[in-house]
Amino acid sequence: MQMMYRFFLAAALVTAPTLAAAHNELAREPRGIDASVTRVDSLFSMWTAATHKTMSGRVLGEDERISIPEALHAVTLGAAYLLGQDDKKGSIEAGKLADFTILDRNPLEITSPDELRDIKVLGTVMGGKPFPMGAGR
Repeated sequence: MQMMYRFFLAAALVTAPTLAAAHNELAREPRGIDASVTRVDSLFSMWTAATHKTMSGRVLGEDERISIPEALHAVTLGAAYLLGQDDKKGSIEAGKLADFTILDRNPLEITSPDELRDIKVLGTVMGGKPFPMGAGR
């Protein structure tokens, strides 16, 4: 369970240096996920928040959708803020834990929120130690 939370609270979802900078400019607006009724998957949570689509494709609460940068903030610095750990986690900054996830592309450069579901996790780095996807499983 701890591993799942560490992944969810990874310092940032990183594919390019500009991603962390863009993320840090967002205002603090705490958001959460319905982990008890949805799978714990940060990219899936981002897709859900940005599209408000059901698995059948129906849009629910269209006016409540958020942007991709807002969704990224929600699963990184916003989540850390909600837990009172934004001084240690949630963004890549000097003095914070260097935990992050490596993706196959930058979520801020995709053309449609629907593409969030197609982004692949290549690995993670926790405590300075790399964990390629599939290692140790």
